[in-house]
Amino acid sequence: MTTQRTHLGLEVGTPIVFPHVLIENFELIDQLILTQKAVVAVEHADILLLPTTPVEILAAPEAGFVRVPIKAAMQSVFAAALTNVDTGATLHLTTGGHASLVAVDAADLAVTGYDVVLPVDVKLTDATEDAGVALLLAASNGAKGDFTGGHVANQLIVTVWFIEVALAGARAFCEIGSGANGTIQLAVEETGVVGNDYDVEVVEGDGLDLPLTVALLPTTTLGGHATTDLRHLVVTLATDGSGDPDDTANTALLIATAITDAGLGFLALATGTGVTPISAAEGPTSFANGL
Repeated sequence: MTTQRTHLGLEVGTPIVFPHVLIENFELIDQLILTQKAVVAVEHADILLLPTTPVEILAAPEAGFVRVPIKAAMQSVFAAALTNVDTGATLHLTTGGHASLVAVDAADLAVTGYDVVLPVDVKLTDATEDAGVALLLAASNGAKGDFTGGHVANQLIVTVWFIEVALAGARAFCEIGSGANGTIQLAVEETGVVGNDYDVEVVEGDGLDLPLTVALLPTTTLGGHATTDLRHLVVTLATDGSGDPDDTANTALLIATAITDAGLGFLALATGTGVTPISAAEGPTSFANGL
């Protein structure tokens, strides 16, 4: 088994903001976060034993770090197909906290082929369960046990894109809005558990032709009394000449930009094109998962 591990790059000036967000194409991996890639060639003898003996793809991360898999791909380079393959047999990546991070039908890899699995649905906070745990390749093969057949020249190439993050370095995050082009992903710029004390609320503007505004206000307790902590982010929607929310000024993209540019300690990103507006009040929505 051989392993190639490389850094794919970092976009200058872009911090790691949303490691929990699912990346939707390979190009975005390079652009958004510092990503590592491991390429592992699993040999024929190990492939046959996968249903009973998993193969280590990545050793456990060093102490104090967690690994967040982002994508995985499997390529079979087979001179002969496997036999004793159960209907519905799968190959999957596995860790201590997650039985199957990604799965590929074994039938899809019966001959030379390339099966890309995207994305891997793992959040940073889920990955903390796997601190100190290796990433393994395993197989499910019903009651049939190990695979047979194949050829001594067979290889299974497994590629995993991932990031490794310090346990004390995750930002609290939340989402507002909805839809592929109207969701806003927010993070508290400061890392750590302190971000879990923040929330965000969208309110409708009260007046005619009001601009979109963003403010950080004192939080309120259950009894309604304000505290001195400025941890309540309020987005006040712009209004039109009739006093109604102005959809042209309240798109997800414009709101996300306003939140980030306000310099209040938050980072925001609109999904998709960001053209869908937020047209009504919502929240408060709490930030969570800061570590």
